[in-house]
Amino acid sequence: MSKSGYPGLFDRVKAVIVDSIVLIIFMIIITDIFSTLENVHDNSRIIAFLFIFLLYDPICTSIFGGTIGHNLI
Repeated sequence: MSKSGYPGLFDRVKAVIVDSIVLIIFMIIITDIFSTLENVHDNSRIIAFLFIFLLYDPICTSIFGGTIGHNLI
């Protein structure tokens, strides 16, 4: 059988774990930034976290050809 160019299940799981760690780091950074500011509205926090979750994959894929986890694995 010929080997396809697609990654296997184990490689995909490793990429998801790496991407999850990256997202957690982004959330910690945003939380630290917001904690230094005073009177931050809840809507601003919601928008920031939605921006991280919804746009991480499309932005990384369009700029770098894949997410950080995909490129490392």
